[in-house]
Amino acid sequence: MTLGKHRVRRFTQIDVCYETSKSLEMVEQCPTNATIFQERSAKKTCDLYPSCSGIPLVYHCVSYKKGLAEVCAPRDQITGFCCALYDEGVGRVVEDYTRPCSNCSFRYPSDNIVKYPQCIAPPKTTFSDNDTKESAPCLNGRKRGKRHAECSGVLNENAGDWKESDSSIDAYVYTIAPPVIFIVCLTIVVTYCKGKKKLDTPQLLFQAVENPDDNEHAEEKLLKKSPVHGVKTTCLLINKE
Repeated sequence: MTLGKHRVRRFTQIDVCYETSKSLEMVEQCPTNATIFQERSAKKTCDLYPSCSGIPLVYHCVSYKKGLAEVCAPRDQITGFCCALYDEGVGRVVEDYTRPCSNCSFRYPSDNIVKYPQCIAPPKTTFSDNDTKESAPCLNGRKRGKRHAECSGVLNENAGDWKESDSSIDAYVYTIAPPVIFIVCLTIVVTYCKGKKKLDTPQLLFQAVENPDDNEHAEEKLLKKSPVHGVKTTCLLINKE
């Protein structure tokens, strides 16, 4: 049987300690000194559990999944400047090569984790259902970024993020709006001026001929008046009523 991809130790079926999982218990914090370690160890009574392959089970407090756990397991040697974790697949405390430990010895007993607090640091704080309900006013507030006295620190930080986001959006709008408004106004003015110019353009008027009633021969008579004689020809189109 092999461990995860980050661990290279191999165990046979005989090495698997099935009974250790019965003593597994999640905790919020591991012992931080030898005195507390001894108290917790005595309370756990690991000596009452059957041994594994002739090796007695001893008290451990190590990483397990995304938290910390107390467990009675055989004492193993952790090798490779890394932290330790409980692997329920083999029922043992083994190396966690995903968590290097600069302060750890290259080789140390698995139950001697008290010396390396960085390996048993409490996980990030999680909120219970009650915490979520108490924080509801932060989420239900209509004004984003408004801070509430009853809100938790985490939600207040999120509210600050919303406020910063709103400020960024407002700044963007204030920057873009003036050029857009100017372009729209300029387009309206240009369009209006072009339309007015077309209306003001003088239309060609057809000057009335001597006999305005004779529209059929008006064009012919106007052509006879040549510009050579100094006559400025204009046209006035007269519709025959």
